[in-house]
Amino acid sequence: MVTVCACIVDRFWRVFFCLFEEHLCEGRVLKMSAGGVGDNAVSFSAENVVSFQLRPQYCVDKFINSGRYGTVWLAEDLDAKRDHPDDPRAYTIAIKRVEDWAGNKLTSMPEKLKLVQCKRAYRELLMLKHFQGFEEFVQLRDSYLSNDGQDLYLVMDFWPLSLRDAIKMDNVRGKGLPEAIVRFIGSQILAGLVRLTECRCIHRDLSTANILLNKLYEACISDFGLSRANFSDDDELSLNVVTLPYRPPELLLESKRTDSKIDVWSVGIMFVEALLGTEFVHGRDELHQFCLVHQRVACMKNLEQWKGRASSTIYRFLHDHWNEIQSIPLQPLVNTLEQHGLSRDCIEVVSAMLTFLPEERPSASDILKFSWFQNDEEVLRQLTHFAGAPAPGPMPPQVEHSSIDEIVAEMRTLCPPSEEMTQIVIKYSSQQFLLELPSLD
Repeated sequence: MVTVCACIVDRFWRVFFCLFEEHLCEGRVLKMSAGGVGDNAVSFSAENVVSFQLRPQYCVDKFINSGRYGTVWLAEDLDAKRDHPDDPRAYTIAIKRVEDWAGNKLTSMPEKLKLVQCKRAYRELLMLKHFQGFEEFVQLRDSYLSNDGQDLYLVMDFWPLSLRDAIKMDNVRGKGLPEAIVRFIGSQILAGLVRLTECRCIHRDLSTANILLNKLYEACISDFGLSRANFSDDDELSLNVVTLPYRPPELLLESKRTDSKIDVWSVGIMFVEALLGTEFVHGRDELHQFCLVHQRVACMKNLEQWKGRASSTIYRFLHDHWNEIQSIPLQPLVNTLEQHGLSRDCIEVVSAMLTFLPEERPSASDILKFSWFQNDEEVLRQLTHFAGAPAPGPMPPQVEHSSIDEIVAEMRTLCPPSEEMTQIVIKYSSQQFLLELPSLD
């Protein structure tokens, strides 16, 4: 095991330099922690001051959170408030500000990185527009660019907290959410995955931070910046996706082919964290993460199965250290869940979602047929409603194959600025603003 740990720097140091260089190139004000999108550990390298442009009907209230590519703010829609003064859900909104969405403010940014940044913003906008009216996803109300076209504003429904916030509540931490609530939340997430699969889309960044909740435990999927549309089985997609603790084995092993099963694994890890009320496998880096997955989730039984699938570098490393890896003492996931008093049906679902080999991992639609979901009347009513809803249809083909100029032109059409724009300067605290869920006692 000492030999395995000693090789961490040799194998993965270059990965983190690449990531750090990318953030420097983006010229962000934020310093990101290793936790990824929306991480609470975000610190700020400059005074927390932001110049904000608003349409006349919007009023910013508080800072909510920051992610890798933007900040999110609590706001009010004054027009909606005038029409529905007694319904806060009608007029309370969240505004996501994506600064320098096209990478134009930092002239030294390479064109390749500019294209990546443009695609992330363009893809998220098109995804949100495509899934409008589908309750499994956060709903986009409005989108516009600043007057100079540099910053993107996405106006969405406000959800009071994330699944990660719920897990960190005092009456949940270390105990877990009740199994029935996890099943209810999980059925909504999986229904959203079915929608994505129907559209040949992969989210690629599902984590507890990107699952939003309200006080009724209704859930929706958010943050599509790393998603991929119109993928095919022949596509070789980027491997540097999915926040590390939720990253499946095939990405850790740098497999050349990935599909929607990567999202299924991520949701499986979320289920475990929600059921146990704690972080589960949070590695320091890719190699440590792989060792934790092997030890606590799903062990790698046959190295030869990954020959030609994992990258040559990873495969050679595993081959050279196979004896050390096999000597890691296992802590079977089933035992962990049984010790927590979870039902056999629940354990069956979680174990299936966290199958090591992606081809043996069931799809989201298959998982919803497991008895854990089918034996719950409330969940079954929800799934029946979901099955009867219209399908979103395929994503527009231009999402993945547009140039920077084409994307910029399209974004100016889709997100026109207002003639009357209010510019304000906000000083804010990095403390998250949260609403509490009702007690589970």
